[in-house]
Amino acid sequence: MGRWIIMLLSFVVGIVLAALGFINLFWGNDPFFGLGIFAASGLYFFPIASEIRSLVEPKWWRWALVILALLIVWAGLGVGDLEGKLELMQDAFPMPNITGI
Repeated sequence: MGRWIIMLLSFVVGIVLAALGFINLFWGNDPFFGLGIFAASGLYFFPIASEIRSLVEPKWWRWALVILALLIVWAGLGVGDLEGKLELMQDAFPMPNITGI
């Protein structure tokens, strides 16, 4: 039962980080930052996570995922200026607004 809860929590965190990466990918000035976040969110989904978990000790893998999630959320909210990108997204939703290109 505990393993299903961890898998569900990992899936939910992966969805949240993928959404954060998606927003950073299409709105703002650094699409590669969003692409990096979107790619890193793949580590939280079961097929990729199970392959890497077989190579790394589970205790270290969990700590690495927690630290990675905290760093991504910190970078997305602070450095990535998520509030400004959400305003850009609300103003021109159907069309992406990449200001750096």
